[in-house]
Amino acid sequence: MKKSFLVAALLGAMVASAEDSYLYWMVGKDAPSNYTTAKVKDTSSGNYLTLYDDWLDTSYGDSVTKAQVDAASEANEGFYASLANVDRQNSTWIIELYENDKKIDQSAPQAYSSAYINNGMGGSAGSSAPMAGGSFATPEPTSGLLMLVGCAMLGLRRRKLKKA
Repeated sequence: MKKSFLVAALLGAMVASAEDSYLYWMVGKDAPSNYTTAKVKDTSSGNYLTLYDDWLDTSYGDSVTKAQVDAASEANEGFYASLANVDRQNSTWIIELYENDKKIDQSAPQAYSSAYINNGMGGSAGSSAPMAGGSFATPEPTSGLLMLVGCAMLGLRRRKLKKA
């Protein structure tokens, strides 16, 4: 019994610590055509981010080839860069294009607050700006319905007849 609780606790801790933040990126049509690889760099640490396909099931390491970028572009897909172990509040990212290990172009630095972040729903990415919502008083019909059914059941209860 103790082992099953321990396994459940460990599994819960592992699931709770999973990383789910990704930077969604694409190479634009106006990029130089002579590049061979593309990378995403975290400017605060100088490290290159791990890249994934549109379904997050294939890891490309820290770079993707032009052929992979073109194939994704034809399918109207992009790539994701994992933001695990990255200080998202103070970092900026750039996309670098290389031709045979020589950097030929890079994007402007992009801050986390203005980047597009995966919404986790398998659809298109949305802005990472916080939603301006409010609080609303919403009645809960479940408790009222339960009380109504309970009162009806009490009203239908048969009374015991007393024998004289």
